[in-house]
Amino acid sequence: MKIVSSLKENLGYIVVSFIVLIFSFLTIKGSVGGNLEYSFPAEGVDYSTISWGEVPIDENGQEFNVDYKAWDIGQIGLRMSYEGDGEFELTVKDSKGGEFVRAYDTSGLEADDEDVTWIDVDRHVAAGNLKLVFKNISVNGLKLIGYSQEGVLDENGNAAFGLNMQVRAASFPKVKAYVFSTVWILIVLAGFMVLRNRDISYERLFLALYITMGVLAFMVFTPFAEPDSGNHYRRAYAISEGDVFPELDENNAIGRPFAWPSTWGTGDGVSVSRYEARNRMGFDVKDAANMQYITYTNIALYSPVCHTVPALFMAITRLFTHSIIVIEMVAKIANFIAIGAILYLGIKISPFGKEYFLWMAVHPFMMKQYTSISPDLMTAALVYLLTALVLRLRYDEKAYAKKGYLVALYIIPFLLGQFKIVYVAFCLLLFLIPMDKFESKKSYFTHATAIGLLTVVPALVWFKISSHILSLGYSDINATNRVIAMNPVKYIPILLNTFRTKGYDYIMQFFGSALVFKDGTNDAVVLIFIMLVAAYVSRNIYMNRHNEAEIAVKVRNDAALKVFIAVAVAITTVLIFTAEYVQWTDPGASSVNGVHGRYFFPFIFPLLILLTGASGTTEIDGEALEESSRKSLFSLVSVTLCFVAQLYIVYQL
Repeated sequence: MKIVSSLKENLGYIVVSFIVLIFSFLTIKGSVGGNLEYSFPAEGVDYSTISWGEVPIDENGQEFNVDYKAWDIGQIGLRMSYEGDGEFELTVKDSKGGEFVRAYDTSGLEADDEDVTWIDVDRHVAAGNLKLVFKNISVNGLKLIGYSQEGVLDENGNAAFGLNMQVRAASFPKVKAYVFSTVWILIVLAGFMVLRNRDISYERLFLALYITMGVLAFMVFTPFAEPDSGNHYRRAYAISEGDVFPELDENNAIGRPFAWPSTWGTGDGVSVSRYEARNRMGFDVKDAANMQYITYTNIALYSPVCHTVPALFMAITRLFTHSIIVIEMVAKIANFIAIGAILYLGIKISPFGKEYFLWMAVHPFMMKQYTSISPDLMTAALVYLLTALVLRLRYDEKAYAKKGYLVALYIIPFLLGQFKIVYVAFCLLLFLIPMDKFESKKSYFTHATAIGLLTVVPALVWFKISSHILSLGYSDINATNRVIAMNPVKYIPILLNTFRTKGYDYIMQFFGSALVFKDGTNDAVVLIFIMLVAAYVSRNIYMNRHNEAEIAVKVRNDAALKVFIAVAVAITTVLIFTAEYVQWTDPGASSVNGVHGRYFFPFIFPLLILLTGASGTTEIDGEALEESSRKSLFSLVSVTLCFVAQLYIVYQL
């Protein structure tokens, strides 16, 4: 009877879990965007014993052997060179006797930004040893980038050649994803059932969720998996060696020598498989033989404050090891801990709206940022902490601008101005703090002036430095500035057209569709998450309208709070688009380029407070997590685990 009673009490959780599981299975059954990339050489290749070079391809053909552990091949990416257009032939033989032959005309092929030429295969192959035979038909000087491994010989006793190749898989095995998703959702279900009859603080639950999701993220994502990972690493590493202020080279670009694997490419992003990461574990960041000059102009324009935490831990880690993989991992873990500390302070300080920090901790977008050196998530955390601090000083009669609160009032705006100057508009919320929270009127104006100067002056100084560098070589900043300055009215239609043509993409990216750098996440899961969030927010809006508790009424009738948050969001939005218009968009373009959905992540907490007020709160620092909130949080956690299952497929299977 106890079991039956328990099942009835937890029926809501059980129903939600099965719905989420069904949706996850349906979405996983589709290919994950068709863009799973594997780099070769892979597991088992000793990088210290290989030499890279060009392998000529003639009419007799050249055979390469690959230990292939993925599934159906969609495309093969090659680094090739040739002197004229013509045809070549590719034969693929798998371990079970399957064979595929196709001819390709080089006139229809183009290399991407990483000098990788992708050719279509769209063929099922059996896992195991894969033979690829390239035969030149009529291409003049056809060569492929390959390698030979010391001491490894082919069947004829000659040096065995390997191929510098990437694969985009077209479909994936489902069993592991099903098991992974099911097990984790059942674990979460059991956890919520245990917590159902226990009082647990928001802070502790946040830490549990944040650490759990963070550990999963570090398990799933390979090194350098996040967007712009290569350049963020280089900027932080340069700072760790004392190269704080960027300098232009003769080509008006910013760069410096780095020890960097020649096969990784030197663009913004780096695609490193877990097999290659394992083999590169011993790659020495101080090895002069692997030094190459690499530019990273756009990321070098970030204030050095943005990368201080990862740079510091890079410097400390180098005292013990020179492994590029270890140094990058330690830097990401340090950034993860620093962000978690700021979010923890935010949930601790916030007088209400604490539940929003909980599901922000399990937002799918956060999964990618957990393993990033990028300052994007740190910026969001600072905005949340600033908003929580303002709410505390505005509504808590016992809180005054003294000691810790006063120190925070100085530090947070300064950091916000250094991390992303476009978000400084959120500092307007500081004017919501009542004057009587300070010792006197003179004290109020003195601190307000000092905080303003500490925030604005350093931010403008760095903005001037970065703008000067930008105008010299990275884009036609003066021309785009003239468009805005001379025709501000014409800039409005550009903004509106940008929202019209790209708004859907921003929303999907905001909720996690851009989790995988190669566009791998299924949009169906994103839509499920959006529906759950919409239902949760709608419920809280309804609760707020019918909440007659003193604090709820006070917040609901606070017109100044609503106006300041709305104005801060509006100004920041315009600044984001204007900054990207200046940096990334050609003069005369009809829409703004360079904007991503993740840029709006700092809006979440302020916007939710604007929309829902104090929601179901009956008093400041109310600790009771209502049953309906538990179910909503459980749903969001479950969907995020579906994301994890898909990411597990993309990066680890």
